[in-house]
Amino acid sequence: MSIVAVLAVLIAIGLAVASAVALSRARAAAQKTGEEAKAQATQTLEDAKREAEGLKKQRLLEAREQISTERAKAEGELSAKRAALHEEELRIEQAQHGLDQKESDAAARETAIVKAEAEASESRRAAASARAEAEQTLAKQTQKLEEIAALTRDEARAELTARIEADVRREMTGFIKRATEEAQEEAERNARTLIAQAIHRTSARPVVQGTMTTVKLPSDEIKGRIIGREGRNIRALETALGVDIIIDDTPNTLLLSSWDPLRREIARISIERLIEDGRVHPARIEEVAVKVQEEIDTATSEAGEAACLELGLAEVHPRLQRLLGRLKFRTQHGYNLLDHSLEVAFLAGYMAAELGGRPEVARRAGLLHETAQTEDVPPPAPAVFASSELVTKFGESDDVAHAIRAIHRSVEPRSIEALVVAAAERIALNRPGARKDNLEVFIERLSRMEEISMSFPGVKHAYAVRAGKELRVMVESDLVTDDGVLTLSREIAARIEREVEYAGQVRIQVIREIRAIDFAV
Repeated sequence: MSIVAVLAVLIAIGLAVASAVALSRARAAAQKTGEEAKAQATQTLEDAKREAEGLKKQRLLEAREQISTERAKAEGELSAKRAALHEEELRIEQAQHGLDQKESDAAARETAIVKAEAEASESRRAAASARAEAEQTLAKQTQKLEEIAALTRDEARAELTARIEADVRREMTGFIKRATEEAQEEAERNARTLIAQAIHRTSARPVVQGTMTTVKLPSDEIKGRIIGREGRNIRALETALGVDIIIDDTPNTLLLSSWDPLRREIARISIERLIEDGRVHPARIEEVAVKVQEEIDTATSEAGEAACLELGLAEVHPRLQRLLGRLKFRTQHGYNLLDHSLEVAFLAGYMAAELGGRPEVARRAGLLHETAQTEDVPPPAPAVFASSELVTKFGESDDVAHAIRAIHRSVEPRSIEALVVAAAERIALNRPGARKDNLEVFIERLSRMEEISMSFPGVKHAYAVRAGKELRVMVESDLVTDDGVLTLSREIAARIEREVEYAGQVRIQVIREIRAIDFAV
């Protein structure tokens, strides 16, 4: 054999020996590992058994405790149910005892009712007998009373009825007064709604422009003096002047409200005079109002005279001049009647001069054709007819009177002057912006309210104020009683509701005042 082969055999033998040794070692290690794993498994099993035994004992203890708790709970509930059952048995026994007592009481009451019915039957028989005796006695007494009083039964009944009616009327007056006060309180709560309805149904702008006058004050402190203590000065001003005085937050300004421009002018001058004088109290207010009224009468005469001089008219009666001056405080269709009369006179004079007529006659007729409108109560006939009669009474010619009458469509004009005056009247009234029918209707409504109030007996003054929302009526204290004031206000309100058309509501305020004046000398 060669060396290589020997070496190969030796290597193979060495590998075999090494493999045997490694296998032997592996077997030994595996055996040792298995023994250790077996020992560890045995130890783990023993530990698991011990843990299971402990857990078993713990669960057993917990189960025993739970059983004990449930048993105690069940025993408590059973005891409570036994106690409730015992209480229920006691209540049943008590109810049974009460029922027995009620049955006993009912039997006693039934016995008493039977006894009472017997007594009542006896009482009814006695009452019937007594009633019969009383009727006989009453008939005898009635006969004696008729003989003593010299009145029959019917006459006495009538007198008694009259007295009862008087008593009932007094009670009704008090009831109506209370009801009226409650209605006024309700009206104050609904004031906003009522004012909104009034604004919705009427035009406020012409009313404010045609019925308000502004008075400038030196300072706001004057407002307190005008109001006076507890409002006595402002009440005296409104009563004496017939206007509504409005004091608001506008600085240094006072508002006077009335449908009559003459009243507003008198009130404006009076208030300015009082402020300048510094003495503002009721007695001084009445004194100044009378003086201003006299001054206004003089001023109206001067205004009428100035209108005649402006047109170059001579020999106009002083009475007609005063009536012309009063036109300054009258309006028609929202147009000042004095300005309207001057406009008609100028137009008629120009047209008469161009057509070859008599300008002076045309100007006189145009200026004087509204003189009948100066009265507070409108004339029953057409105003131009009343004006024609008026100017004839105070010395104007027949041509002037005819020209005034011819303004009415029912009269046939007989002269150029009559034609031009009628044409000038229509031009002045129908030019754009001349007519304000809303204001005219408003003023006519307020005038009608005052006229209705003055038609009742005992009424001294009547003023429509607050843009027609209030009617202030002053009565004679010796003609109207306190109870009559309530009746009068209700009757005035009823007539206004029937005869006047208005929006919202009108407050009727009837004032009865007693004054005692004496002098210490």
